[in-house]
Amino acid sequence: MRILDKYIVLRIFKSYLFILIAFSFLYVISDVFSLLDELLKSGVHLSSILRYYGYSIPFIVVKVSSFSLLISCLYILGVLNKTNEILAIRASGVSIVNLSSSIVTLAAVIATASLYLQERVVPFTQKKAQDINLTRQTSLPREQMHNLAFMGKNGTIYFIGTFDPAAQTLYRLTLFEHNGQGQVIRKVVAQEAAFNGADWEAKGIMRYDVDTEGRIVALPQYAERDSIDIAEKPNEVIARSKEGYELMPIKEMRKQLKQFMSIGTQGMRITLRLEIQKKIAEAFNHIFLILGTLPFALKIRRRHIGFSLMGTAIIFGLCYYVIFSITIALGKSGVLPPGLSAWIANIFFGVSGIVGLADLR
Repeated sequence: MRILDKYIVLRIFKSYLFILIAFSFLYVISDVFSLLDELLKSGVHLSSILRYYGYSIPFIVVKVSSFSLLISCLYILGVLNKTNEILAIRASGVSIVNLSSSIVTLAAVIATASLYLQERVVPFTQKKAQDINLTRQTSLPREQMHNLAFMGKNGTIYFIGTFDPAAQTLYRLTLFEHNGQGQVIRKVVAQEAAFNGADWEAKGIMRYDVDTEGRIVALPQYAERDSIDIAEKPNEVIARSKEGYELMPIKEMRKQLKQFMSIGTQGMRITLRLEIQKKIAEAFNHIFLILGTLPFALKIRRRHIGFSLMGTAIIFGLCYYVIFSITIALGKSGVLPPGLSAWIANIFFGVSGIVGLADLR
């Protein structure tokens, strides 16, 4: 790496770390104040609060990393523009491509690190954070929950029409049992299943044995009343239905996708494909955000200063997330293919950046 590249990259990286720490600190402070009343009422120890937010740091870092890099890049390049260093660099014969490549490489390294945190660290640390019950809420919610779908501890896939936490009862329950190798071996349908403190007692049960293609291979077995094999307790049903895919590693999501494909659930397959691509696209948006804003940052402007470009960073960031949110919604509704909907924002910023850099040459 050339001295010039090191000079620019180190300045951007130092600024990135400072902004990343500042954003993480602000996030923690705002969250503490939002929970202050509940924390005081519950009498939770200071050590528990510190451990909770300590475990939450990787999750916060992943969420604010790309925006921190965007602000730091525009700020540093704005300062270099103000001091005529960009002008001097370009006058010395350094091309826009060479000047941009080191910055994009830095973004790629940070994106890879962010993906590693997201896949290997965040699931573990967030589980630890969730185990620390800051507000000490032990009672189940009173409101009914509808149209739940999730994978249980033993790989069983659950579809629940309605869950009544107050009665600890599942209504219109369908579950698919697996053989441990991702193949469905049994489908169970029940009108309702109530938790008696130890087991789930079900009514109106139909059991179907199925082959590897999901076809019924024997006559169904009916029981008016019987216990049903559900590993989760009522509070775990709530937790699993709420956790979604944000904290789930891509490897686990692909495993679930394979299992959902074996039972023909089109809606869940679309959702899983979209969530997988979304996680990858979010990690690598560092590269495309920087690439999209480099033409603006490298254009020589005599009156631009660093802080004026911070507002520009906010505008670019908002534009990105508006496009990203809209296309994700279109992907969930089936208007756009899952893979395309997750990458449209990145593609738009990437193409815009390449075209803009070509115009500056």
